[in-house]
Amino acid sequence: MKKEYVRRHTKERLNLNDEWMELNAIFGKIRLRTHKIDPSLGPSTEAIKARLKKAMNNLEKKLMKAEKRNHQHALADIDNVKEKLFPGGGLQERSENFALLYVKYGDNLFRDLYKYFNPLDFKFTILY
Repeated sequence: MKKEYVRRHTKERLNLNDEWMELNAIFGKIRLRTHKIDPSLGPSTEAIKARLKKAMNNLEKKLMKAEKRNHQHALADIDNVKEKLFPGGGLQERSENFALLYVKYGDNLFRDLYKYFNPLDFKFTILY
């Protein structure tokens, strides 16, 4: 959820797909050149390409991490809302007592629950 927020609100492009496509084309040329000189150098070329791809993936992760730091206040708000809705990482109804809700909302609680309850819809419903 945090990654999606950062992706939607960043002004920068966080993936390096275009650059990888350019490097992939360059590696195609390198592969042809090495094959002309010595065909047995093909696996070495592919190994270098694989290491570069891994390094670029790590760089993308660092870009995401840096952008998360830039949005740390909004991400903290997301954490706070998530903790209220999923206390301790679990479902709210597993940790909070139903009686407290009944005392607070009275019989209206049952009407609202019945109104919004759809047992065949496998989505979370948030009532506030």
